[in-house]
Amino acid sequence: MEKELMLLTKSAMFHNYCVVGIDLADGKLYRLSSNDEKINYAMTEPLLRYANGEIANPLDVVKVNFIKKAERHIHQEDWLINEDIKLEKIRKGRITDIQAYVELDKPFIFGNTREFLLLDEVQRFGSSIQIAIVQNVRIKLIQSSFDGTIKSKMDFTYNDKIYTNFSVTDIDYFPYKIPQGCQIDAAVVIFSLPEKPVGENFYYKFVAKIYPVILKKK
Repeated sequence: MEKELMLLTKSAMFHNYCVVGIDLADGKLYRLSSNDEKINYAMTEPLLRYANGEIANPLDVVKVNFIKKAERHIHQEDWLINEDIKLEKIRKGRITDIQAYVELDKPFIFGNTREFLLLDEVQRFGSSIQIAIVQNVRIKLIQSSFDGTIKSKMDFTYNDKIYTNFSVTDIDYFPYKIPQGCQIDAAVVIFSLPEKPVGENFYYKFVAKIYPVILKKK
């Protein structure tokens, strides 16, 4: 099956990439899946390389050949790509292309204001991806209690509610890119849930891609 998608994310996953695309015709979301279980079916750089050698990036509008739906647990959007057929770039898109599909009616980011969901909570969702406009974004650098490395975390507001310490997997906002952290007035953000929990019960909400935008004044 061939689909034309605009890529929304190319976030860090198992030292490779989690790539989500959107069908601009109907707003359906697709998470591109490789067949490599060792990297949790992430996309590798060779799989994201066009025939001319260029590497696919967010906002590229591409043709993708899928073999079959590959949903796993809460990842209902996963589709297995045909690794023998390279992605084909059609054009460069714009974040305004998805304006009609930004979810303005959801009261929360994945059901509550915490930075994680518990197992019984995550099973209620029919999607592991949410697109939302958030405000008062602050990206800060925090030392991980697990391994001591410095991680990017995001605080923001959504529907007048405060959210803190969301893990950032958008490579453009990793510590080496923003060593002092940063602040953004407003952004379209692609949020993602992992397929597997930390431990047995904690599904952390990831900030997979941040697109700064300027909101029109009312």
